Amino acid sequence: MCVRITNVNDYDLNLYTFDYDLTMAILLANADGTVYHRYAGRDEVSPMNMETLIEVMNEGLATHLAYLERPAPPEVLPPLRVSALVEDLLKGRSNPVYGCYHCHYVREAKQYQAVKSRAWTPDRFWIWPTTKRLGLVMNQKKQYLVDRVIPESPALVSGISEGDELQTLAGRRVLTKYDVQAVLEESSTSDTSLGFTLLRMGNVVSGTLDLADGWKVGDPEDYRWRVGNVYTEHMRSFLPTPGFIGKIPTREKLDDWGLAGGSFALEVSLLNYGTHLAGIRMGDIITGAGGKSDFRNSRDFYHWCEMMRRSNRDLTMELVRQGSPMKLVISSNHLNYANVEESPEVMLGFTPQELGGGGGMRVGLVVDGSSAERAGLKHGDFLDFVDGERLDTSEDMKGILAGKMPGDMLTVKVRRAKEDLLFAYVLVDKEGKKSSLAKLSRKVVEAGQEIDCDVLIKLPENKHIYSVNKEGFGVQTRLDFRGSGYKLLGPVVEPEARRIVQAGYEDMWVLGGEVRLTQRIEVTDAGKFRLLVRAYAQVCDEHNCHEFRAIVVNKGLGKDFSEFRGRFESEPEVN
Repeated sequence: MCVRITNVNDYDLNLYTFDYDLTMAILLANADGTVYHRYAGRDEVSPMNMETLIEVMNEGLATHLAYLERPAPPEVLPPLRVSALVEDLLKGRSNPVYGCYHCHYVREAKQYQAVKSRAWTPDRFWIWPTTKRLGLVMNQKKQYLVDRVIPESPALVSGISEGDELQTLAGRRVLTKYDVQAVLEESSTSDTSLGFTLLRMGNVVSGTLDLADGWKVGDPEDYRWRVGNVYTEHMRSFLPTPGFIGKIPTREKLDDWGLAGGSFALEVSLLNYGTHLAGIRMGDIITGAGGKSDFRNSRDFYHWCEMMRRSNRDLTMELVRQGSPMKLVISSNHLNYANVEESPEVMLGFTPQELGGGGGMRVGLVVDGSSAERAGLKHGDFLDFVDGERLDTSEDMKGILAGKMPGDMLTVKVRRAKEDLLFAYVLVDKEGKKSSLAKLSRKVVEAGQEIDCDVLIKLPENKHIYSVNKEGFGVQTRLDFRGSGYKLLGPVVEPEARRIVQAGYEDMWVLGGEVRLTQRIEVTDAGKFRLLVRAYAQVCDEHNCHEFRAIVVNKGLGKDFSEFRGRFESEPEVN
């Protein structure tokens, strides 16, 4: 019986599993939940063809007859519906398209499910490993046929050769490379041995593939296709080590940047949220990592970064930004995703409406009290440009917002009547999480009040930051204040800084432990009160430093601040 599923909302994920990022997946299965074979494809990675499908279906009948001789049904688990998982874990961030959830959302939901249960590790990036992890390149049409064996791979060590026909792996019959992937998906990422049989010149050959610890770990370049469309862009919070994906620039670009021809360079083109917080930016030119710069290619670079991660070491990145060389440290916490967190979803502040007949976009409902409303946007404004990009469809807007985070500035150019108007405002977090970084000493009530704004930076043992007020060796800690309805009274008050004297260097003035920084303010207009605080510090020990950055905001509704994190190139204003 052939069954075509066109809507996965009620699909039972505990009955049949597959790679949810594929364009199409075909399972030859028994009604008891046993999957005999898999055939699938992803347009840009592995296109499908009818000839292969027909062969797989014909051969699958033989597998079915053999199974009936000795059936072994899998354990029956309670149903897990796609709609239930996605709605529970993604909380409405990913909506059905034409009434159907995209399969991509299942992978995302499962990632967050693992995070929620504290079972997530970086190894979970490497789902459905390809045959290349074994060192095998399979024929695209006859997918049991070995086209090539990769040098220095487990397959080569085990004696597999070009032209061999793989018959079984781990006791399961193989007809396609997706049958192999299913075995690899279920195997441990630790030291593993997988038995195989193959056909070589009419003779059956048996052997064992010995896989070392971490064998599933691939290359971020291989992972790119999983986050490369509009339904998966938000999964950039889950990018493998070092948290970004780049591209090798052309020789002309290297010359323009003043980099020597032949030297390693990688231009950042996809960026992870945690690595963004460490200071890496889109367009940065990476020239070295962890004290090494003689990388042969991007794969060599990524593998070096992965080795550093597995050694639990901070990773110093050497880079060029806007023509200036600099160094940034990505902490081992970010590399190891010790505290994986979702990239916060921004609130646009208005509903964009797509006009029929290719008529463009306009501002629909404007949210009361939102930054968009305070900036001056009104219902009916015709949207021309957002951040300099022309808007024609709602997909254009999604593409712009996909790269935005709370704290980022958004510019919106509209036409109102016959007038062109330009607005700018700071995007905020839909969740509006309460921040532990800052707090007001009392609620804003009336003009004339004097209130303390306390900023608390809790440092690990043996770590320090540099003084706000005393200059010396090291980058001074900074608090920047933006907003309206208040004025600052005097400088920031800090604890007594410890002086460190080193021969040949300027004195260091450092703060450690729980550092409380206090800024006294006077309320000038309680109705217009908005206070945005940006904190920046270099957190250091004897060997390394990394950056601490945060943005928090108080809208005059209480003592607490909401936490925002975002880019720092622009100077945000709270209107």
